[in-house]
Formats: sequence, structure tokens, C-alpha cells
Amino acid sequence: VVGSLWTMQAARVRDREVRDALSESIGRVHTISLVHQAMYGAGGIDRLAFGDYLGMLAAHLGDLYGGADAEIRVQGDNPTLSLETAVPLALIVHEALANALAHAFPGGRKGVVVITVAYAPGGVRLTIEDDGAGLSADSRDGLGMRIMRTLAAQVGASLEVTSSAAGTRVAVSRANSTA
Repeated sequence: VVGSLWTMQAARVRDREVRDALSESIGRVHTISLVHQAMYGAGGIDRLAFGDYLGMLAAHLGDLYGGADAEIRVQGDNPTLSLETAVPLALIVHEALANALAHAFPGGRKGVVVITVAYAPGGVRLTIEDDGAGLSADSRDGLGMRIMRTLAAQVGASLEVTSSAAGTRVAVSRANSTA
């Protein structure tokens, strides 16, 4: 409902920068909505099979960003996460994947984005890696990066972002899977 309201509002906005900001927020709301849909669809309201969810999220963002230029792979384990852990991690994946799909493969360049979730001591490890152009200077300190840092701290995890001309890697370590 919130996403639909913002979509209607964005359609009325003439300023491209404001419309783009609203579109990014709509995407974040949709990511949260997908978590809840997956939980309710599985018959529960407090736990989420996160690997399965990542497949849904990747397909959604691939469609949204016209993923023809990038192949998205989801691999690894399928940990069951609490809502309190799943939503922040889903939003981290959203930020990293949306950035990769929007910016990592300019000019129709083909590429691959790999999302890996794995059990780790004390929780889970999550990585989002692309073989794209690397982060721009603006992206290194942008809103998306601040959102990812805040969300990682919220679930008691460390966030490591590395980037070069050979691609970008976002790693979240030791997010408590039982929070």
C-alpha cells in the first residue's frame, strides 16, 4: 500500500531528482514487502528461509533494472532468519544489488552479480559481488552506503566494501541469525 501511494506520488513529480529519490524509496519498501510476503506465504510470520527469499529479490530487482546486462546468481545456504534479521539483510542486498544493476555495467557491458549466503560462526555471512566497473567516488559515501552501514550495525554485523575496476564486493559477517 505504501509503495503504491509513493508510486502515484512519483508519477506527479516533475523534478527528475525527486522522482528518482522516490523510486529508490519505493524499491526499498518493496524489498520489505517481499520479506513479509515470503513469510506469510510459507505459513509463518516470524521466520524466513533467506536463501529462497534472495532468489525472489534478485528476480524482482533484475526485472526492475532490466537485468539483461547482468546475470544474477544466488548461491549458498538457506538459513532461517528472524524478521528482525531478515529485513535489514534484505535491504543491504537491495542496496548493493540495485547499485550494481544500475551502475556496474555501463554501455551495455555484460556482467555477473553473485549473492552468497552461508552459515558462519555466530550467524550468517552474506556477500554481494559483481565484476563491474567498481564504485564511483559518489557511491562510496552515498546514501546507499550509509544505509548499509546502519543496517549492518543494527544486526550486530560487520560490513566490508571493497571496490576496484574489476568489480565491487559487499560482505556482511556474523549477522545474528537468531535475533
